[in-house]
Amino acid sequence: MLSGTALVSFQAGLLRVALPVIRADLRASIGAIEVVGLAGLVVTTATVVAFGRLADLLGARRVYSLGLVVFAVGGALSALAPTVGLLATAQAAQGLGWSMAVSSATPLLVGTFPPERRGRAVAASHMAIAIGLATGPAAGGLLVERLGWRVALFAVVPAALAVGSLSHRRLPGDAGSGLRPRFDLAGSVALAVALG
Repeated sequence: MLSGTALVSFQAGLLRVALPVIRADLRASIGAIEVVGLAGLVVTTATVVAFGRLADLLGARRVYSLGLVVFAVGGALSALAPTVGLLATAQAAQGLGWSMAVSSATPLLVGTFPPERRGRAVAASHMAIAIGLATGPAAGGLLVERLGWRVALFAVVPAALAVGSLSHRRLPGDAGSGLRPRFDLAGSVALAVALG
């Protein structure tokens, strides 16, 4: 699970250093490339609370594993995007996967570790995020320089799929809260609009 949180953070740093090269390659305006840089972040911010609730209802393992698959699909679409508009859309999809993974990571930790070990588990998760954020720009810059921005953006795809698959098979199963599923769609949409 730590590799999943590190991976999504790594990609955020990688994207930032790739943006100038992407802008030149796709002949995008500064405004358009800023939309690419913000698309995933805006979607993540706008949906993280809703996916947290879905993790409570459906089970954190399901939401986390599916989130990593969505993240990988967004990464693959980003690497293949022929225009800046499609790249922004793919980044938004990747942000959706990021939101799913981030919102369900802490509930997974709480459900997996006994109370006396939860503090360490949460600390390790936050450390993995910090490592991803710290290494993303440097490794991303190297990948972009040596192999190009498309390969750099695709680099996270196999890892995300592998971690998502392993998470689904290896993490303890959860059936959700067992409560009658109630999801406040109107409230979630209102919050997404307010935050997004």
